Amino acid sequence: MTDATADTGRAASALQQALARPRILVPVLILVAATVLALLAPALIGNPSGINPMARLQAPSLANLFGTDQFGRSVAARTLHGTRISLLVGASVTVAALLIGVTLGLLSGFVARVDAVLMRIMDAIMSIPTILLAIALMALFGAGVFNAIIAIIIPEVPRMARVVRGVTLSIRERPYIEAAITNGARPLRLLFRHVMPMTAGPMLVQATYVFSAAVITEAILSFLGAGAPPDVPSWGNIISEGRTLFQIAPWVVIAPGVCLSILVLTVNSLGDAIRDQLDPKLRRETR
Repeated sequence: MTDATADTGRAASALQQALARPRILVPVLILVAATVLALLAPALIGNPSGINPMARLQAPSLANLFGTDQFGRSVAARTLHGTRISLLVGASVTVAALLIGVTLGLLSGFVARVDAVLMRIMDAIMSIPTILLAIALMALFGAGVFNAIIAIIIPEVPRMARVVRGVTLSIRERPYIEAAITNGARPLRLLFRHVMPMTAGPMLVQATYVFSAAVITEAILSFLGAGAPPDVPSWGNIISEGRTLFQIAPWVVIAPGVCLSILVLTVNSLGDAIRDQLDPKLRRETR
């Protein structure tokens, strides 16, 4: 068995053991439940835009679990539909950041000339705070869910690329990689067969933080009116519309705020649990 096969086998075994642990299973089940509820929202709870002036600003009850807003709309329906926007943005940004960031990180870590150029570009992007860059890009692109996804992807790619680059640089110095290069192995074969599998652990952990950051950034953009349009219920929009009513109808803000906190906490807990499981030192300390 080669060193590369052994390392890949150990990473796969650690990941399988991680999925059997409650610290990972519980967040995964919460995410699955949130996804199912979001997909079935129209059938479960109805139209989030239905206006009923006679039921405006009603407190939470059996008829309206999270109460109603200033237009008589169900806060529960709007919050549940807002879950769809958050999950869509989080998943889209994460997948795009993985595809682009992993590609750039592998190239940068394996080709010195490419590294000198790419990492300076990544440093320039990372020097600007994420939310400020996203707001500037939204001012350029215009409001909209798709534009928000693009605006969030751009500042998140460098973080993923740097993580993959660091792992690639460490793997590139291993004896079996140097031997393969000496024997004339093709660079693409080395990258995809030996290097890329070894980045799976750090890449997966970083992906959870990218997901959380994307959800929070989208909520901030929508709160400021630069994200999802007003007719599309998102957690940021709901909180923004309800902030002036907080003293007389706090449930309008509390419901989406709690859901946002639970989603971000769940994804971050999942990332921490995976990191602890994949790191041998942390596994020994938690025994």
